[in-house]
Amino acid sequence: MTYIESLQCLLNLGRLNLSLLKLYNRSQLSRSFASPAPQPAQRPPLDPSRRSQLSRSFASPKEGKSLEAED
Repeated sequence: MTYIESLQCLLNLGRLNLSLLKLYNRSQLSRSFASPAPQPAQRPPLDPSRRSQLSRSFASPKEGKSLEAED
């Protein structure tokens, strides 16, 4: 390979790298302008009696004291 041919190869590689950089920058730019995901709607707070009722219904059962004597 002659000196001129090697310079042409380097020039072509430089053009390829520049094209790839432009493509990458374009994709990053389009992502930055994309609208963010919508936030879920806020739920209104539960009144204390309803919250207590739900807590009791979903709570794990309490373990009763065993009748066996502990050593």
